Amino acid sequence: MPKRACGALTKRSSFRRSRSTRRWRARSKASRSRRPARLRRIALLKDAVAWLAHIPYTCAFVSACLAESHLRAGERGLARAVAETLLDTNRKLGYLHLEGWTERLLGECASADDPTAAALHLERAAEILEQVGAQNELAKTLVAQAELRAADGDPATTRQLLDRALAIFDALGTLDGPDRARRLLVTLEAG
Repeated sequence: MPKRACGALTKRSSFRRSRSTRRWRARSKASRSRRPARLRRIALLKDAVAWLAHIPYTCAFVSACLAESHLRAGERGLARAVAETLLDTNRKLGYLHLEGWTERLLGECASADDPTAAALHLERAAEILEQVGAQNELAKTLVAQAELRAADGDPATTRQLLDRALAIFDALGTLDGPDRARRLLVTLEAG
């Protein structure tokens, strides 16, 4: 076979391969898009927790991410179940930063059902996070406390907590945390 024909054959077969690959990728993407991205991410986190079970700190960290994901997805019961288990683990192993994060998550889970328990969890979270210097998590805790105060009808304390949280977020350059605080501030000013 002449060299030229071999080159054309190679180009043609690579063209076919790339076309079929493109079709396969498109079908694969379409089937994945049927399932909401949020559920895919939560499923990945669950798999990661199971896979990392033999590495305590990393497993605890990913479990906190899983609880946070459930909470943001509106699945308070699942978030609470993960966080309660995680809190015991963090206390036993002495992971103060993760204990504070978990206390915040439990406070946010309880805020709708039991504001008194939520306030206790959030206060404990703030103490721990302040102690260990976890500023970003502290600011998130302050926002959660502000939401609780706003629900109680205490605009002065709500504003103080939000101002402090926003100052921390700005000092750290946090991108995603201030949005929630600013939305609450706008709601506070409007109402």
